[in-house]
Amino acid sequence: MAIYDHFIVAANTNRLPLENRAEDIRTRKNQLLRALKANNDVIRILVRNFANQNISAKEAGRLYQSIPDLSLAAKDEIREEIFNHLSQQARQKKIVELQKEWQKHTGTDSPSSWSEQMRIPIQWVLHGHGFDTFFVQYSKVERLLENELDEVIDHLANHTSELEILSDRKQVLHRYIKAVAGDYVSLIEQTNSEEVVKDYVYEKMQGNVYGWPRRFNRVTATVKQWIHANYRSSTYPRLINVIESMEPNDMKTFIKELVSRDALVGVRLLAAIQDKG
Repeated sequence: MAIYDHFIVAANTNRLPLENRAEDIRTRKNQLLRALKANNDVIRILVRNFANQNISAKEAGRLYQSIPDLSLAAKDEIREEIFNHLSQQARQKKIVELQKEWQKHTGTDSPSSWSEQMRIPIQWVLHGHGFDTFFVQYSKVERLLENELDEVIDHLANHTSELEILSDRKQVLHRYIKAVAGDYVSLIEQTNSEEVVKDYVYEKMQGNVYGWPRRFNRVTATVKQWIHANYRSSTYPRLINVIESMEPNDMKTFIKELVSRDALVGVRLLAAIQDKG
């Protein structure tokens, strides 16, 4: 505080001639400016005067580091610069708030990191209720405006109960297989091959899990590759044993019931019979 005291004395004392006070201030100008800049209280006063906001000493320090030298700026320019940087600070606080809230509920840094950790796109586990928009906005969080950040934060706060499924591994796998396996869901689940299929797809797709929805056809084709490659070694032998153990009349009855319930099986069976004929 010594430089401030000296400034007050030099500026106000009546014991010094006017020219001496002016010279004293001029010679100590740089030292005075450094002291003013280093004092967060000065920044807080400026913010209160120009922006009518109260900020902490820590926020004042960050504000000082981010703003340019405004010593020669006009009052309106100072006000605009302070408002701009206060807005940036507010955005960063909201981004941190959003990330902390997501971390609290999922144990990961973002929807993208959850997807990489689980090897499953989160978009195929959580959908509807505005989650598609939420994921798009979260992926560009650093570029969102304040009001857009508010919307993303509010969405997360209003749908926290739906995030509980993310910790239910069985349900997560089921939704994933349902999304990518089509007519083969039951085949995969009956053989308890969900984890195997998941790891097979991850290896073939070579990471970037969060981007898989844009490559959906490639993912489903990869799943079918696994199914056809493993059908002969797993499902087919079991099916043959069942067929061999059935009586001819029982087999006919079973086939009739099957094709009456499943149009796809019926069409394929008919095509196979016609091809053979």
